[in-house]
Amino acid sequence: MKIPRRSDFPRNDTTYMTSWDKILQDVAVAISHAVGVDVAPDQLEKPPKEELGDLAYPCFALAKEWKKSPGEIALALAGKMNATEKIPLIEKIGAEGPYLNITLKA
Repeated sequence: MKIPRRSDFPRNDTTYMTSWDKILQDVAVAISHAVGVDVAPDQLEKPPKEELGDLAYPCFALAKEWKKSPGEIALALAGKMNATEKIPLIEKIGAEGPYLNITLKA
């Protein structure tokens, strides 16, 4: 699924942006529950390769606090979210290096 960027839409096109913002908010809340700290929607990134998913959460900021490598944190979060977070719009959650990758349902 190709994820459009905000810059792909005119500034006055708020209908789509509102829907996309809702998706980002829902995903951020799900990650927040797994992490135990607030995750803002603007912390979500687009993965560099399409096969990695639609959204990525970098785990670098958690490394110092959790005293683990970002890769270990990403794996732990993927396992926890796959076991506990059931969000209808998420198809797959996985880890690739220091990123938690999320694939949305088409």
